[in-house]
Amino acid sequence: MGERYSLLRQRYPSFLIHDSVLNMEVPQVPRGEIAVYYRPVDALARLIGEAKPDEAEKRAVDFASLIRDCSGVSASNLGVSGSIKIGLHTPSSDIDLIVYGRNESTLVREAMKHLLSEGNPVRHHHPDELERLYHFRVADTKMPYDQFAQHEARKTFQGIYRDREFFIRYLPNSSEIGEAYGDIQYHTEGYVKIKALVSDASESFYTPCRYRLTQVEVLDGPVASDIVEAVSFRGRFCEQAETGETVVLQGKLEWVITAAGSHRWVLLGGTPSDSMISLSLLNTQK
Repeated sequence: MGERYSLLRQRYPSFLIHDSVLNMEVPQVPRGEIAVYYRPVDALARLIGEAKPDEAEKRAVDFASLIRDCSGVSASNLGVSGSIKIGLHTPSSDIDLIVYGRNESTLVREAMKHLLSEGNPVRHHHPDELERLYHFRVADTKMPYDQFAQHEARKTFQGIYRDREFFIRYLPNSSEIGEAYGDIQYHTEGYVKIKALVSDASESFYTPCRYRLTQVEVLDGPVASDIVEAVSFRGRFCEQAETGETVVLQGKLEWVITAAGSHRWVLLGGTPSDSMISLSLLNTQK
């Protein structure tokens, strides 16, 4: 993320603004500067109708079709993202899919669990593939390899379809979010490391992923008695822990203010030092 912000500062400094709602610097492109808007659902529909798709496009369509058939979800709730969406892919590009809707996401996730358990044509990463993934991510999210491997091995939104790496992002529909921009205010209160029990991980596979926390113990950083959840907009923190597991995590402590009241959460994914480790998972695999 640091490289992206540096590039924007060099070439498009006007695209970086301080957002008063998020209370942080974020990229924001003025509407008048947007030439094309790429919708993942439209991109997938275009690829399905392509008369002569290349190999990467064909793999993406085949994978989306497999998910549709196994889950019963309509193609209108599926989209393709990443380089394939905008035609900047290479023959070896991976497959980035998006699933829209809470119910649809649950159905696809269950289908993925089944497909991965069968191991063909969808499977988890082999050790050498997992090591490559680790080296790709470690610069942005630092974690010892053995811990990384144990956490990634049970995730169901990523893996290999035939010979192609894939990543699935689950998004609620806009009508299911229940809030508008500006309804919630966020105030940074420092950096914190905590130990906690995950009381509810039912939203751990969405973007943003969310972990409800209880029995919170502050190990380092500002002392706060009302930290009730950990949240991340980064896909790498999805399915990082399960309900009932004890975790140690560190990230940005934010005071979250809503019309109904306020609480604090830990936001993960802003810096390479941010992490979430399931002690329960590590202990069971010793």
